[in-house]
Amino acid sequence: MVNASLEEIGKRIELERVRLNLKSLDVCSKLDIHPNTYRNYESGKRDIPASLLSRLIYMGFDVMYILTGDTLRDWANDLDSVVRGDEKPSFGRRLLPNRDETRYDEALERLIRVEDTFQKAGATSNEDYTLKDIVQMALIVSTSK
Repeated sequence: MVNASLEEIGKRIELERVRLNLKSLDVCSKLDIHPNTYRNYESGKRDIPASLLSRLIYMGFDVMYILTGDTLRDWANDLDSVVRGDEKPSFGRRLLPNRDETRYDEALERLIRVEDTFQKAGATSNEDYTLKDIVQMALIVSTSK
């Protein structure tokens, strides 16, 4: 979804809050905002800032769903099918190199080396590091060369 209206985004914020079994006052308290401000976000009267969206992530909100209408799981499944080579991504231009390019093998190998380094240091996946951490470290390593 390219041009989501404020009302659509607000409705999805509300749906996520309900999915998480949270009261609007709970969310207001965690975000440290006035209840009227939050009501304006859910009603679509006001655009929610990215700084608050990033805080919603840590409360369990699926911000990808809030912004696009597609759940993070949908995007992950789409990405999995792309990585397997089954299809091109439905969410836009290709982010990963094609499988037949050597860049694909190099990028995958770099990600594996980063995770190996984390594990050799005693880190546990999903507790001490996430896929996002692996990708960020791989990017740092590739740009420092």
